[in-house]
Amino acid sequence: MKTAILVPTCEAYVPVAGYTLERLDAWWPEHPEVFVCGLAGTSPPFERCLPLSADPRDWVGILLDAVAEV
Repeated sequence: MKTAILVPTCEAYVPVAGYTLERLDAWWPEHPEVFVCGLAGTSPPFERCLPLSADPRDWVGILLDAVAEV
């Protein structure tokens, strides 16, 4: 099993997710692969952004879909 980091967010908290990724890079340079989920925008600002297929209000559904995708 390979380890990955899943960062759930929404449009309003994109800056917070970006800050989280910056801190991971700074404090854990060789961290596992990071995936961001929960964004509905057409051009996500992150390198590895999983597509949003669940209702944006359904955080459990978003996380379940993201885990299945990874």
